[in-house]
Amino acid sequence: MMCVENLAAAAASKLFCGLKPDEVAALLAAANARWRAYARGETIFLAGSRARDIGIVCAGEVCVAREEIAGERSLLAHLSAGDLFAEAYACAGAARLPVSAMAAQDCQVLLVNAQALLAAQEPAAACAAVRENLIRILAQKSVLLNRRLAHLSHRSTREKLLSYFAGQAARQGNPFTVPTRQEMADFLCVERSAMCAVMGKMRAAGEIAVEGRKIRLLPRRGPNA
Repeated sequence: MMCVENLAAAAASKLFCGLKPDEVAALLAAANARWRAYARGETIFLAGSRARDIGIVCAGEVCVAREEIAGERSLLAHLSAGDLFAEAYACAGAARLPVSAMAAQDCQVLLVNAQALLAAQEPAAACAAVRENLIRILAQKSVLLNRRLAHLSHRSTREKLLSYFAGQAARQGNPFTVPTRQEMADFLCVERSAMCAVMGKMRAAGEIAVEGRKIRLLPRRGPNA
């Protein structure tokens, strides 16, 4: 039996947005939901394992990454409470996960069997709402993926950074907050030290102002400035 605190955390997730606690409880029971706690650095889903469950972050943070053959890691997502992971693979019925999910810090995760959730029939209105929420989440992540591909389409590290910074400024305002340097390098598929060197040159050239994880894009100087 799921405790009241865990049920409240599940109900606050994007998947169950708009549902009543009793509706959430009924759906979790139908979907064979399991509550799990993970320590920082612990693996939640390992690449190559069966794609069966939707992961819901209820507390803490989770990162999703692709491990390359050469041992390099490509960060795909950094998730916090309310976010989902592995839902696309689980709903698509993928035989194996191509990515891994790890606890970025101590976290609590709810694992929900995707096929059982989609097959649930009662409560009818709640089932329909969950499917609508899931479609919306998948669509939003598709948009984010397209944005990332737009950054990665640039050849140089400087061009990737400028594209990424412009996107963050458009969404957050200027200045804006970025993730850690390693996470940003992983997201842009560049080497961290090389990226930091380019950021140093951009700062010296007056293109950006940097204060920790806060960055401001500066007006471009004219030829006679």
